[in-house]
Amino acid sequence: MTGSALRRLLPAALAIAYAIFCLLAVTVLSIQDTDWMIGEKDRDGTVFTACTIPAPGDDTSDVAIPVSLLLIAGLLLPGVVSLVRRRRVGAPLLLGTALLLYWAALLFGRTAFC
Repeated sequence: MTGSALRRLLPAALAIAYAIFCLLAVTVLSIQDTDWMIGEKDRDGTVFTACTIPAPGDDTSDVAIPVSLLLIAGLLLPGVVSLVRRRRVGAPLLLGTALLLYWAALLFGRTAFC
């Protein structure tokens, strides 16, 4: 592999590795203490859903939302800069947009229609 080919592949490989890290971080940060209760039966026989589980007393989503957004911004900002400068959509912008959609679905999509 020549130096110029490696120089072209390295930014995309780093963006993919960082996107995988962000995907894992967003997934871990979105887990609530009461998620294990979904599908379990209450004392009266009703089944818990994402809308009916009791709200935890110590909610960590106030920390998870800005931290995960900052991680995703690490992909979105270089992608937008590349789009403006070179008029080219690169891997960071595509991966950042996909992560932003995943983030929104994971943190807000579960209880959006409750």
